[in-house]
Amino acid sequence: MKKVILLLMLTFLMVGCSSKNNDYTLMITRNNETYALYDQDGEKLTDYLYKTYEEIDKCGYIVTNDKDQKGLISYKGKELVPFGEYETMEIVDQMIYATKKVEIKKDTKKNDKKQESEKKEGVNQDFIHENLYVLNSEGKVLYEASQDVGIMRSGLPIIWNKNEYTILYKDGEEFQKTKEVIQYAYQSENSMFIVEGKENQTVFYDFSQTKDEPKEIIINEKGKFEIMCVDTFFNKNAVLYDSQLKELIYIDREELKYTTLDMDIKDVYYDLSQNIILKDKQSTYIYQPGGKAIKMNSYYQSSQIYVVHASAVYGPHIVYKDGKKMAELENCQVFSSGHLVLSDIFPVYTRNTGFQYYNFDGKLVNKNVYLDAEPFDSNLRAIVKINDQGYTLINQDGTDLLKKTYSHIQYIGNAYYAVYNKDNRYGVVDLDGNVVFPDEYTDLPQTSIFTFDNKEYALLGKNGRSYLYDLDDENKEIFSVEGHLTFHEKGYFVDGNKYYTIDGKIME
Repeated sequence: MKKVILLLMLTFLMVGCSSKNNDYTLMITRNNETYALYDQDGEKLTDYLYKTYEEIDKCGYIVTNDKDQKGLISYKGKELVPFGEYETMEIVDQMIYATKKVEIKKDTKKNDKKQESEKKEGVNQDFIHENLYVLNSEGKVLYEASQDVGIMRSGLPIIWNKNEYTILYKDGEEFQKTKEVIQYAYQSENSMFIVEGKENQTVFYDFSQTKDEPKEIIINEKGKFEIMCVDTFFNKNAVLYDSQLKELIYIDREELKYTTLDMDIKDVYYDLSQNIILKDKQSTYIYQPGGKAIKMNSYYQSSQIYVVHASAVYGPHIVYKDGKKMAELENCQVFSSGHLVLSDIFPVYTRNTGFQYYNFDGKLVNKNVYLDAEPFDSNLRAIVKINDQGYTLINQDGTDLLKKTYSHIQYIGNAYYAVYNKDNRYGVVDLDGNVVFPDEYTDLPQTSIFTFDNKEYALLGKNGRSYLYDLDDENKEIFSVEGHLTFHEKGYFVDGNKYYTIDGKIME
């Protein structure tokens, strides 16, 4: 059952360039200098007016004109903030920080008194009291910095007014109003998760189960913790990190508990098996919640199942399973850097023999020997070179799934593989080795298999022409056009300065 859940999760994660929302608009250019707004049906919504643009998720665009003045337009192209009204505009959640081009004459005595007053009241000195505005996605001013109103440009805007702190989120909604001192507020996943820093503690809020009443986890740690990653698939945990204190906080979102780890790291993320991966400048670690970070220098499935690469190239390499030493692999080579494997078996180069597959019991799986062999992918398939003639695709039993060998095989997404013949033409096969498209294609786009609006497509190239196929409708050809198309995740295609809708309509 665990494997089934993992495969479903991997399918969800590896669809690539997928979307369910077909209500997008998009900016396109004809001369690489100015942009115009179009809808997904290819209808032009504005003229070519914009020199640059930055999208506010589900709201609109911050744009600049030929005079480098900034403005704001809606998703439909309606002007919300005229060009030049603000000098700077910066997106924060679905809001905007804005400043005006003004000559500010500072009253030093008033400033000194204000800062002294704030220090006595315990107010963070990062609050700005002049020339800073918080706008909503329609350009309306929510707050303006003044002598009486301070604005902190945190991950979320924090407003100080009359000894009260207000945290804003989403499109200007009040997340919290309190007299307690707020040091910072960060968010991720469109404010689905928020971390708030108070004077003596940190608070993590989880909105993933309900929009109105979040789960609240009190963390008795001071610092400036940012949300590094959150497990949204299994709804179980999250990781915070303070780069100055070099302290990591692991949060169990189900049990409402947390543990800490002191470690200098450069990156934190979840891999495809939902392991928490920590990286410093050179090494890869798996963090075991409540425990320690275990260095990974070869194959691994989890913090309990992995291979330790020996200092000597040919071993002995130590195999661990369920946290216990299972075997030593001698006279063989394994990967010498941390590498996630999605199968219970992995490739080993045996000296004077070739590539073979072993399991995490340290045992040889079968007697098959290959000239080259890759780890198994999310489909539990592996690409192997069986002889001088070329490559094939195998399952975990070692069964050859293809009826002939190919000069090259490449995984291209979902359940599909590109297979190349000796003339360097390619076709497409599925995970069972069935031919989906014959080996007559010449150009493989970077994104060739993708899902958009719940439909699966294949984009292939042949002799300078691009072809789009509907994989859900017996591989029916939707359209073809001269050129080399590139798919964009918003649901359109690009070839230089030519643009096409998902149905093949050219955008005029």
